[in-house]
Amino acid sequence: MAREWREVLDKGEYASRAALARHREVSRARVTQILNLLKLSQEVITLVTSLGDPLRSSILVERRLRLLLALTAEQQRDKIKDMFDFPS
Repeated sequence: MAREWREVLDKGEYASRAALARHREVSRARVTQILNLLKLSQEVITLVTSLGDPLRSSILVERRLRLLLALTAEQQRDKIKDMFDFPS
């Protein structure tokens, strides 16, 4: 979803995050929350996307991903690997 929203904003399909929020019937804050997920380290994004869409389980929820944003890239990698028992 974050990639899709970033793409439509970059293409100018919506003039602003607020316009996108109105179209999606969510708050501007919600749009920002979703787009902020793109600030996760590339390694974490790759690991998460490798899990597929939709996810088969509810182990990984967006809220847990948002908590990773406060960590360094290395800490993010370690946390996400611990969540899913990925090899280090």
